Amino acid sequence: MTRSVPSHLLKMRVLHEIPRHIYCSDMPDPVTMQDRNKRLSFLKFLRQTSHHTPARAQSLSKKDWMFNVALWLDFPTAPLKPVSLWLMCEDSKGQRAELIDEQLVGDATSLMLSGNVRIQSRGEIQALRIACAGLDDQDRFSVCEQHIKLIETSQEAMKAS
Repeated sequence: MTRSVPSHLLKMRVLHEIPRHIYCSDMPDPVTMQDRNKRLSFLKFLRQTSHHTPARAQSLSKKDWMFNVALWLDFPTAPLKPVSLWLMCEDSKGQRAELIDEQLVGDATSLMLSGNVRIQSRGEIQALRIACAGLDDQDRFSVCEQHIKLIETSQEAMKAS
């Protein structure tokens, strides 16, 4: 079970902005952009004045997203406080963060934080970021590797009342 918190309540360090093609349905995969016809059809889609989904229907749709996230951190000196991994999501409801994992570094100089996280959004996700909390300003670290993968998505149209 993940915990959702408004992101302005936590002091987080944003580590990476997730590329839109991972979670956005109207963005093509970079591999498909190698094909000239698919690339041109996507550019035509972007130049359209109105897309097929009406703005009201898009804003009323509720979506569930499930992501698998992993992050490897190295520390020259281990922090004393627990370090937590968060996935920050921005949509029409605002910006909030979902807790993925939290661990105490202890005597080790490296740390792996990972887990699955479910995000409920109203409409499309506008921005998705990996962030870290529990670190002081003087704490130094490096990101060895990060991984994010969309596991599943589902959409439920909400009835206008």
